[in-house]
Amino acid sequence: MSDILLENLRKAYIQLDESTGPTFCYMLYITGSDRLKLKELQDKLDLKGEKTPKDEFHVTIRYVRAKKSDDWKFFVEYLKRQEKLPRIRAKISGFKILGKDKDCLTLTVESSELDKYFEKVNKWLTDNGYAKSDYSTYKPHITLTEQPNVEKPKWSSDYEFYVDLSMHIVSDTDHNKVFKKES
Repeated sequence: MSDILLENLRKAYIQLDESTGPTFCYMLYITGSDRLKLKELQDKLDLKGEKTPKDEFHVTIRYVRAKKSDDWKFFVEYLKRQEKLPRIRAKISGFKILGKDKDCLTLTVESSELDKYFEKVNKWLTDNGYAKSDYSTYKPHITLTEQPNVEKPKWSSDYEFYVDLSMHIVSDTDHNKVFKKES
């Protein structure tokens, strides 16, 4: 299969659970040696399918349905006005299968600081006219692989560690990174 076809299939898959029309997404990426820990975990589990590349591990703060294709600009201005964007420490605490057809193996992420930051960002978005989240509860996670019928590995305390979420990224409808700042 050609690289272009694979990329188009990947983008189509990513958008399966997303609303139609303009969107943007705010994520906190993992940087430094923590990325290597996650890559080592992928290798140790001998995962198949489309594995998340080591420089793409992230936790989504909020996926946003927008009215116009450039609605992300107002949100980016909000982020730029912040004195300091947070660096958040989070605990990897388990495996979960997510997706319409249960085909994403993810890591559960726990952090009261992350939960509070989500609430702050979510409140600002809804107070400023952005649509409410499509999800009733915030369930932060890191995707390890996308694969039809992926099986959930047995959890071991050996897999438990902490990661720093320190790279703030906003992407537009076409998944272009329109804002990037490390805290």
